[in-house]
Amino acid sequence: MSPHFSMENQTFNSPFLQLEGLAVTEQNFYPTFLFFLVFYVLIMVSNIGIVLLITMERSLHEPMYILFCNLPFNDVFGNSAVVPRIMLDILKPASERYIRYTDCVTQAFFYHMYTTASHTILMAMAFDSKSKTDSKSDNPDCPPFSYFKLSYHFSMENLTFNSPVLQLEGLVISEQTLYPTFLIFLIFYVLIMVANIGIILLITMERSLHEPMYILFCNLPFNDAFGNSVIVPRLLGDILTPMTERYINYIDCVIQAFCFHMYVAASHTVLMAMAFDRYVAICNPLRYTAIMTTKMVAKLTASAWGVALFIVSILIGLTIRLNRCGTLILNLYCDNASLFKLSCENNYINNVNGLTYTVALFVFSLGCIVLTYAKITAVCITSKNKTVNSKALKTCSTHLTVYLIMWVSGFTMIILHRFAGYADYRKGAALLFHVGPGILNPVIYALQTTEIRHTLLKILHSKKVTP
Repeated sequence: MSPHFSMENQTFNSPFLQLEGLAVTEQNFYPTFLFFLVFYVLIMVSNIGIVLLITMERSLHEPMYILFCNLPFNDVFGNSAVVPRIMLDILKPASERYIRYTDCVTQAFFYHMYTTASHTILMAMAFDSKSKTDSKSDNPDCPPFSYFKLSYHFSMENLTFNSPVLQLEGLVISEQTLYPTFLIFLIFYVLIMVANIGIILLITMERSLHEPMYILFCNLPFNDAFGNSVIVPRLLGDILTPMTERYINYIDCVIQAFCFHMYVAASHTVLMAMAFDRYVAICNPLRYTAIMTTKMVAKLTASAWGVALFIVSILIGLTIRLNRCGTLILNLYCDNASLFKLSCENNYINNVNGLTYTVALFVFSLGCIVLTYAKITAVCITSKNKTVNSKALKTCSTHLTVYLIMWVSGFTMIILHRFAGYADYRKGAALLFHVGPGILNPVIYALQTTEIRHTLLKILHSKKVTP
């Protein structure tokens, strides 16, 4: 009897199982893999970022946030148990997707741990919220001792420092120039928004411009509109507000700093993606349509914004962990350097990380641009086709002009941040960094790029002759 059962178990009870996984075609292997990879990185960065933020920021050491910490930890745990395996299987043929039985049991255990913990953690958080609500309804002026006792150890130390409200220095202008300055910035802001949104709409609606070069370029006016919308409206409001009343919530300041650095980082990464497009178009013209497919354009766009999001999350995450003693932001707007200067702790790590981030971003983008255009120049020199060389010169000079404006103004602003005596010059460079590219990018591309210029003239002419 025993041999019979043991032999049957050798036939069944295989140590290996086969996973069906996702049924994807060969053409969709890498886009699907990239899609899951981007989402997995975003899940990891955002959830680990939240855990680190609550862990390092003393003002968040309260029962509500400590209980909430379990939720992002559980999301990291659950996704790490499933997503990496899915990504690995995507790159394998369906017939080769094997998994050990013990690994399968372990994965099933972790998956059900994740789903069960999602419910139990939310129940614990609901109890915390109910206790807090009940305490306020019983006596709104004096919370019960039980809840106060639990949160006392975490919260009382932060009442002296870590002010929830900061003060922005902004532009120092006299009363006589108040309204002219406001009007000038308002006009610039309207021009930036109209020009950049107009370029996006033009490329979106005109089918003849649905090419990789212009689709990638769309990221640039979008980023300019985004970056200026984060800074200029707040600046306009502060101009009409007395200097002693220019307050901003700490959370709003952090969001503004995050968005500002996203704008800066994306400016570089988008231009690097555009440089790659120009390199392929000029150095490999016969393979251009095969390389620069819709999927490749989507990958370049996702990479440009994904890299910017990743490096900026680390940059700001290291700053918000610090306790603050100061409340005055000596700048036109909130940025990373202005925030960590408020700290009463040792900000050596932030200084080193900020400089490393700046140098790496600027050097890598400059190196990428220089290397790309050196190869393009070599191809143009060896080529005897004057028409191709003329077109390459126009598109590349446009791209280089935009890059140089951004690079010089940004580098000047960062260098002057290290010298307190040049605060006014730094503010001027900061304004140039935002307003300059925001206005000049659409104008330069509209004038230098033949296709965009002809499309604009065609639209204007058709409206002019329409009765």
